[in-house]
Amino acid sequence: MLVHLPREKGYGLTPRTKNGPALAGYGAVTMANALKKTVTDMPAQLWRSLTWDRGKELSDHARFTVESGVKVFFADPHR
Repeated sequence: MLVHLPREKGYGLTPRTKNGPALAGYGAVTMANALKKTVTDMPAQLWRSLTWDRGKELSDHARFTVESGVKVFFADPHR
């Protein structure tokens, strides 16, 4: 399933800063919020777990799990 990642407030208005917030929509908070919105619109049988690669986009997975009830698993590299 594809999930739309919206731009964050302030995107394009302020210059990018190193280690600053991910306003382009690809940060962990944006990803967790978009996934939470998506899974709550689906039948409960379809969103009991989520398997993710080891990208930084889901580093906010603990909050996502607590708020949505979806268990997050990470893929084992090179398997």
